[in-house]
Amino acid sequence: MAIYLDKNSKIIVQGMTGAEGMKHTARMLAGGSNIVGGVNPRKAGESVDVAGKSLPVFGSVKEAMAATGANVSVIFVPPAFAKAAIIEAIDAEIALAVAITEGIPVHDSAEAWAYNVEKGKKTRLIGPNCPGIISPEQSNAGITPSNIAGKGPIGLVSKSGTLTYQMMFELREIGISTAIDAPVRQAFTTEVVGQSDLPNAVSLNSANFNAGRLIGPAISGGLIAAFGTGPSFIINGLSYFFVIAALLNLNEKAFFHLDRPKSDGNIREGIAYAKARPDVYVVMLMVFFLATFGLNFQIFNALMATQEFGLGPASFGLMGTFIAIGSLTGAIGSARLERFRNTKFVIKGGILFSISIMVFAVIPSYNLYLVWLPICGFVALTTLVSANSIVQTSTDPAIRGRVMGIYLLIFMGGTPFGSPLIGATADLIGIRPTIAICGGISLFASLIIWFKYKNRVELPADTSVAGVLKTVNRNHN
Repeated sequence: MAIYLDKNSKIIVQGMTGAEGMKHTARMLAGGSNIVGGVNPRKAGESVDVAGKSLPVFGSVKEAMAATGANVSVIFVPPAFAKAAIIEAIDAEIALAVAITEGIPVHDSAEAWAYNVEKGKKTRLIGPNCPGIISPEQSNAGITPSNIAGKGPIGLVSKSGTLTYQMMFELREIGISTAIDAPVRQAFTTEVVGQSDLPNAVSLNSANFNAGRLIGPAISGGLIAAFGTGPSFIINGLSYFFVIAALLNLNEKAFFHLDRPKSDGNIREGIAYAKARPDVYVVMLMVFFLATFGLNFQIFNALMATQEFGLGPASFGLMGTFIAIGSLTGAIGSARLERFRNTKFVIKGGILFSISIMVFAVIPSYNLYLVWLPICGFVALTTLVSANSIVQTSTDPAIRGRVMGIYLLIFMGGTPFGSPLIGATADLIGIRPTIAICGGISLFASLIIWFKYKNRVELPADTSVAGVLKTVNRNHN
């Protein structure tokens, strides 16, 4: 994947003749980057040998661009002079400026960005205090090791520095762990409890899973406010020891092992099974629209707090607390909704949730916004828990893990699509119209699904893999 940077990018290095600039220029060259020169007013007109390549030194970014056709600048200038270097790159209207320098005063960074906005954001600015950007096997503008990841279809955006390297390495070596963990963990519920307790157990497990997504950010915000980012990561890591200890002490002899019929074990069978079950794939459709356009409370709340109500971080954190109240209430109460739990219930819940999102767009005051948050959180959790429970309890055990994997892919896969879209739309037209549009899209989709599928979502008499796929084959014939 190559975004903003590829093999055709021509890179100049501001501060190339310094110790850090020379070191990392050599590394970028070794990684295949097309470095065409450096910038240092005191050494303008000279040439510097870096890793066996003679590179010209120019007096300014504009001069370097005119002479080389450069469209990318990597900035290795000391903190005291970094703002001026960034502004110089902005004035030259270079397409991409990557400021690596750490320790730049926050005020300087803010002024540099404000200047870029004032100038029409003709320069895409990455950093400062960052590892840069890399398109593996094509080009590297920064300090990321060129061999840390290979070429592929996945991109990584990280707010961390060198921790990004570890994330890239793990993604390359072991993939995304949640893709393995979540389906297994949820399918595992059926082994821990008996069949009679399964619906409630699945409900509670689903409630825990979905509540974590809504309540977790509120808790993390409080921890960061109280202790700072670093200690909060440590606290989060330490919490896993309790989970690990509990897993190690599970008595496997007490498990409810189910007889699982033989199955091909491939993902295509899981997709075919889900497609053949309208009651299942309709739930997945609903979850996709709700997760993509509705479950973006962190974006909604942050922009409403700052742009509409003119408030700060404390007020934003309080929003998280209020939505957590509703989410927790929905999570606790969801286990008592077993008799109502079906696909039609999920569609109706989706309609109500969509309307509750649209209400946010017209709420006039911060206090009323707080009052509405628990209501919206309650509807969201109740709907999502029901959706999760339906998929788990009604799916053949032989294929449950694969179907849950597909469900979670749809549930979580919409976020990378929806969040940037919502952010861009909010920048363009404002947060209130954006919220109204998101709720409207979700409502429109829910209504279409209701009118199209309301009479086709009954639980089939035979939910086994063989029975479901046999019905499909018979219909095709």
